[in-house]
Amino acid sequence: MRIKWIIIASVVLSGCYKDRTNYYADDTRQGLTIFSNTGNNIFTCYVNGWPWRTVNRITGGFLSGSESELAIYKVPVSNTDTMLVIKWDGFLQAHPENFGSIALYLKIPSGFSSGDLDTFQGQRFSIDSSRGYFTADINGYPVESGTGEIYFNRANYSGAQGSASVGELSGILEAAFPDFTITQGRFDDQLTSLQVPF
Repeated sequence: MRIKWIIIASVVLSGCYKDRTNYYADDTRQGLTIFSNTGNNIFTCYVNGWPWRTVNRITGGFLSGSESELAIYKVPVSNTDTMLVIKWDGFLQAHPENFGSIALYLKIPSGFSSGDLDTFQGQRFSIDSSRGYFTADINGYPVESGTGEIYFNRANYSGAQGSASVGELSGILEAAFPDFTITQGRFDDQLTSLQVPF
């Protein structure tokens, strides 16, 4: 009887653990997911030809907490300039134990709000020193800044609070760094206040 109560207590304390990432393999691009805009909560790409992907989005219970592959936040860089950071946490698939990140730093007006993400939908941006830059912290490669291009197929956010899906971000990107390249990047994420805390 005591073992039964220990099992019940463990289930209650850990809560409902749920993996909210869907990985649908692209049959023509080994190691990448298909391009999608259905909220699969994943970003994949090649880093110098090696497959890279984000960590799984996990929603947890009382003790396990939550983990997200994506964070979007603002960073003031001067009295007049602000950067919007879109950061994906992940790993080279050949080395899943070594975590890192790929991020976009995009110049935005200081008054930019989460609802302004809608203005990105359907837009393609060339990312250079005047517009912003990419960064990558990937095992086996130096931490570097780079240039490239990003296309937002979908970008919207309602600004509602809570863990329910209230927006989406999907598209493609490529970036060049002094020592490596990121190619065939495709991202597809649901947005909640956990990913967009401003």
